[in-house]
Amino acid sequence: MCGLDMLQARAPFRTIYDYGESDTPEVVDTLQSALSKNDRLFAPIDINYSLAKYDSPFLDMATMRSRERMLEVISDVDIAGVVYSLGTLTVEQYEQIIHSRPIQDALSDRFQKIQIGSYEVWLPETTSPTR
Repeated sequence: MCGLDMLQARAPFRTIYDYGESDTPEVVDTLQSALSKNDRLFAPIDINYSLAKYDSPFLDMATMRSRERMLEVISDVDIAGVVYSLGTLTVEQYEQIIHSRPIQDALSDRFQKIQIGSYEVWLPETTSPTR
């Protein structure tokens, strides 16, 4: 991570532009209360950085273009949650997630979905806050 990323990740104010996202701070707050410090999260890079989860996988283009790679990441036992939204993906990538039975099955087998603003947050049932 470069110096600017470190400064922005630790800034006491928002340093990203959310491109139409809503309730990003609420997503971060929910994840902070639901996950432990060492839990890994598959999420947009801005969410991971806001949570200081620098070693967590993020929604990179290579992963998002491959259903097999997505299933591999989602099924990884070390992943404690998954976060995505249309604002963080292309329409094609978003539709691949929501219309792919194998991806939806993999998510629902391990997690419970919570809708927070424009985000879909998947957390284990035992850690999901009531919404």
